[in-house]
Amino acid sequence: MVSTAVSLPHGSRSAPRRAVRRRLWTAGALWTAGLRGRGRGQGIGMTTPPLARVPVRSAADLTRRWATVLDPPVFATRDLWLMWLGTDGRSLPLVVPVEDLPPAPDPAALRELLALHETVAEGRPDECAHLATALCRPGHAAVTATDDVWAAALRDTFADQPGTWSLHLAAGGRVVPLVDAPAATWPGG
Repeated sequence: MVSTAVSLPHGSRSAPRRAVRRRLWTAGALWTAGLRGRGRGQGIGMTTPPLARVPVRSAADLTRRWATVLDPPVFATRDLWLMWLGTDGRSLPLVVPVEDLPPAPDPAALRELLALHETVAEGRPDECAHLATALCRPGHAAVTATDDVWAAALRDTFADQPGTWSLHLAAGGRVVPLVDAPAATWPGG
């Protein structure tokens, strides 16, 4: 998947912010690029690969999906990854990493996250019924007070939005749930 990492404004850092970085994201291969004559599509473009077509049907499935997408779940900075799931459990073929977040959430960053979510979800209620997020950071996968602060801030940010949301923690080579989605989120739930 070709993804654009988004850096949100925060704090009063005097050092230059990392520029928006582009990278080819391949773990889980939610997007694949096709090149003419290479047997992978017609012309340059994107195709939806198999992983995006596999429904997430439970909280355990979502944890496994994040483990696949974030493999290996080891990070040097605090990032928040966003993935949207439809009412059928299938994901949009889009995963957005928001990179280099501050240790504690700030209102400007949260407003930008909400705007990003609203932009992607606009006009797609069935395709964006659930916002799955993963807080990725250095260190061990033990939940910290700072992780709880992020969970509370995201809960407040997304409380009035249509659909549901969840939060996983990715650190130290592990992915663990922090905020589970309501059981009704999952197809047949």
